[in-house]
Amino acid sequence: MDLYGDPAIILGEGGALDFILADFKKMDLEPNLKKFQAYTISPAEFQAALSAEQKRWLKRTFIITDPILRSQVKHAETLASEAKAAAADAPPATKAEAEAAAQILAAAAEAMRATVPEVHRAYGITGCGAVVGDDAYVQDFLLQKEWELCGDPESGDVGTIARVTAALASAAPTAIFYSLQSRVDYVLSVHLPSQTRRLAAAVNEALREAYARALGADILNPEGDFPEQPDPTFTRDRFSLKHRQEGGGFRPRAERIPFLNSLFSALPAISGSTAQAPLWPSLAPIVGGRSVNDKDSKPVEQCWTTFFASGCRTAREMQEEITRIRRLRDECLELASLAANPPQSAVFDRPGEGIGYRIGKVQKRAFGEIKGLRAKGLERRADNLPPADQQCTTSVFSANDRFANSFGEGAPLRSTPFEFQAAAQTRFGVRLPT
Repeated sequence: MDLYGDPAIILGEGGALDFILADFKKMDLEPNLKKFQAYTISPAEFQAALSAEQKRWLKRTFIITDPILRSQVKHAETLASEAKAAAADAPPATKAEAEAAAQILAAAAEAMRATVPEVHRAYGITGCGAVVGDDAYVQDFLLQKEWELCGDPESGDVGTIARVTAALASAAPTAIFYSLQSRVDYVLSVHLPSQTRRLAAAVNEALREAYARALGADILNPEGDFPEQPDPTFTRDRFSLKHRQEGGGFRPRAERIPFLNSLFSALPAISGSTAQAPLWPSLAPIVGGRSVNDKDSKPVEQCWTTFFASGCRTAREMQEEITRIRRLRDECLELASLAANPPQSAVFDRPGEGIGYRIGKVQKRAFGEIKGLRAKGLERRADNLPPADQQCTTSVFSANDRFANSFGEGAPLRSTPFEFQAAAQTRFGVRLPT
């Protein structure tokens, strides 16, 4: 449960939080107060609004930005945690002594954290897999996600992507296609693109390395297979197409638009309409009132106008993402020689102020168009390659082969790792080792 608003309304005796806790008590429900988190942009007002009871347990969660202090506090908290676990397992004869020692260490760790200077604190809260807070707090959370998926240089853990694909051998491309490349999508969808660019790039690189191990060739290398290759990015771009487009099904996370997808769904619900109550009425001055989504207001042309005019950070990044995805499509139109006469598009033909409104699965539809244009562009690029070039021959001869185009989509055929890698390299025109 989240509460957002004026501290004077939420906190204190008789405030919203107090009211909710009182109702919990009536139903014999006892919340874990230690897990409550608070974040505020007005610390003085927040502190003044707290009741004496709330001051005892409602804390503003923070990370420590100074690496030395952070290490010291982490060490103290680790000792306290280990002592608590040891006390729980202690025999009856020494249990009381062990519990007392654990309490002393816990108090020492808590006191050490409480004395961290404000200048070395970054505040925020975490809930439902997303964070809200100071930039340093958000970046720390995203860095932990990066280490979890792509590897942690401090602990030496190789990360989920490398660990899973190394264990699967020939089945790794199937695991990447159906699972691993989507693991980060939710995190990208609930944080600003400017905050997640590093994470998206790290996941791209980890997936590239996983494919290289499984296929025996760095198939996503933008520099190609060998020096002076006629079209070094041809194989990488082809592998990023859908399977039915003779690609490998790879979806580069850095170019996707999960954040836009989230806003296209959330903003109309927040504003509401004459037929639907707004989810968050107090945000009407920022996102627009109920009338912006009414038919008479022509929402497909201007539903985001109020939001863009607000100048808030989320609105600015939404505009930047719309500009980026349009530019990406324009580049693909150019490569397909269709820039002068582009095909009709349910997504891109709308103005920026209405793009995405009431269009289901915008990201899927947008990239369906983009990948279709890329496939046409690759056909033209294949025509410009030398006739004997492996990239050209494998692309031309497998263009309409359903069996070949299922590679990496279904369960792998029974084969040795060497046979599988040879098949993959032949399929995508990689120069085979001699």
